[in-house]
Amino acid sequence: MYKKGIKCPAVSETNSSVSTVLTNEEKNSKEKTKSRNARKKKSKKVDKNTQISIKDYLQPMERNFIQNTEKYPISFSNFTVLIDIVRGLPDPLDTITLFTDDIPGIISILVDNYKFLEHATIKNRFTRLRKKLSAILNPSEADNGSENLDNESEAFEIESESIDSDCAST
Repeated sequence: MYKKGIKCPAVSETNSSVSTVLTNEEKNSKEKTKSRNARKKKSKKVDKNTQISIKDYLQPMERNFIQNTEKYPISFSNFTVLIDIVRGLPDPLDTITLFTDDIPGIISILVDNYKFLEHATIKNRFTRLRKKLSAILNPSEADNGSENLDNESEAFEIESESIDSDCAST
């Protein structure tokens, strides 16, 4: 790096010759600049035209819903309105009973169609509503609601493993 014969200056020589002393005014102006830059952050502007409607959220599950219409207590369009209305309600039961008295049917819709949803927002709505309805129907089982779904998926995995092993042995 260094050419032969050239000595590096000692640290004390470099500091005295290179360093400059800042006055109080210079220090204050730098601090003001830093504080101005720290305060200026880009604000997030949400364009109302880019917000996703409830119909767009539920569109991926529409095909499955229509295929299973006989199984569900309400139509897809009524379910869309229902999901939009019950958003954030602490007790959605009164509103749901305006559409149907079949609460287990609504829970069935939420569970069956969850896998088709693409956005975390609507998935969270489905989960919260399912938990609220399960708590209303079975207060003792409300805490175990997510565990029941996990147990069902574990049972499916065990069943598929046994089928695979049966196929491999033949």
